[in-house]
Amino acid sequence: MGLRFENLDDDTRRCMLEELEEDVAQGTLYLSPRLSEIGQVEFESLLRRAIESGSEVSLAEELRAAGRMRSTSPWKKGNGGGATMALPATAPGHLAECEFHRFYARGLCRRALQQKITTLQIYRARADSDGRSRYDSMIGVRIDAGSLLEDLQTRREVAPPSGLPQCPDSGLSVRIA
Repeated sequence: MGLRFENLDDDTRRCMLEELEEDVAQGTLYLSPRLSEIGQVEFESLLRRAIESGSEVSLAEELRAAGRMRSTSPWKKGNGGGATMALPATAPGHLAECEFHRFYARGLCRRALQQKITTLQIYRARADSDGRSRYDSMIGVRIDAGSLLEDLQTRREVAPPSGLPQCPDSGLSVRIA
């Protein structure tokens, strides 16, 4: 089940696209090492299409198609050695959710700042996130939109937006409140 993005509308999508354009212009668009060569070439257009009219779910479907993901992934052992492991079947969904969510949060921050709104509110975006009660205390917390945007523009690894729990399955996001 996908995330419920409360402020995903034409204005937020426009701001998400502006953020994507900045990454492309600066050469900083994150390309996961889990993407195949084809996936890395096509990722920008797939993400753009999802931002324009889709979701993290439609992006995941695109990533699953036509060999866009590698079949294995490097893995570092605790002793410093390395190995490869089969890429989990959930990898396309995880990558799609993380990256779409990152651009949603960036776009929403940009939109909020353009509208002179300085804070966003954390909320539960995944209805099926039972068992994550350790994150429930964050629901309703306000977060500075400018600081969040700056952090999301500089951090490139796949992880939830900063200020939100670093667990990719926390089910939390931000909204204008």
